[in-house]
Amino acid sequence: MSASSRRIGPVVLVLGLLAAGCPKPPVEAVPEHWCPEGFEPGQGDVCFAMPMERGPGTAIVVYLHGELEGHGRPEEWAAARSATVHGFAVVLPRGRRGLCDWKPELKNHFCWPQDAADTTEMRNVTAEWDHTVWQVNELLEEGPHPRFVLGYSNGAAFAHHLARTGAFKADGYALISGGAPITEASSAEAHPPILLLGHENDAGQVSKSKELHESLNREKWPNQSCTRPGEHGLAGDDVDAALRFFRHEPVATKGGFVCDGTLPAPPAEPRPPEKPKKKK
Repeated sequence: MSASSRRIGPVVLVLGLLAAGCPKPPVEAVPEHWCPEGFEPGQGDVCFAMPMERGPGTAIVVYLHGELEGHGRPEEWAAARSATVHGFAVVLPRGRRGLCDWKPELKNHFCWPQDAADTTEMRNVTAEWDHTVWQVNELLEEGPHPRFVLGYSNGAAFAHHLARTGAFKADGYALISGGAPITEASSAEAHPPILLLGHENDAGQVSKSKELHESLNREKWPNQSCTRPGEHGLAGDDVDAALRFFRHEPVATKGGFVCDGTLPAPPAEPRPPEKPKKKK
């Protein structure tokens, strides 16, 4: 063996031992692209969709879904995406897995924080979509742009907590098939208007929304409450009502809000009683 071979051998051995004993650098997980059809990936687990027409008045809607399994339900995403047809940009966060702990079968679903007292967790969750909201605001140009929160079911309950704590600054909130009576005092500096939208055949939630409406009235928090036909769910017409509310286009009747955008037919005027006919 040559002298050079004798020198190289120990070096190779030492390098081999070092490589075997040193842990490999962690490999960053590739983010899962879960964005529904019509949405583009933002930062992390957040998606967004842009309107075809945009301008200085274009607003941003953050949509907070209900209990989400896997990639969710296409009909819910289609309803949320319909806001872009009406000139709104939509930001779609995914939430966090494991927050639906009230039922064992929901443990792997994506949900939203429900502990109103844990404002730290709320702010951590909203921080996950802050960058994408900023990104959409920049893409729209001529900003800053108004921003609103539309929550459905579990997302509506979280949206209500956000409004009451001020954890996310928005110009208005719409709670569809969600929200519960107030149990804690508001810590928010501002009181943006809130729409409570329920469905006639969702009796349990309708009663909760009624209590919440009365609680907000006692606090002098601006809000409107209305009920649409149907069961617990999210439809394009629900989103349309929320967008009209955000645009301050309510069809008023005695200070209320008509979900379907049309005034109810006025009650028929009572007909005067017919005079009895004289007998011949």
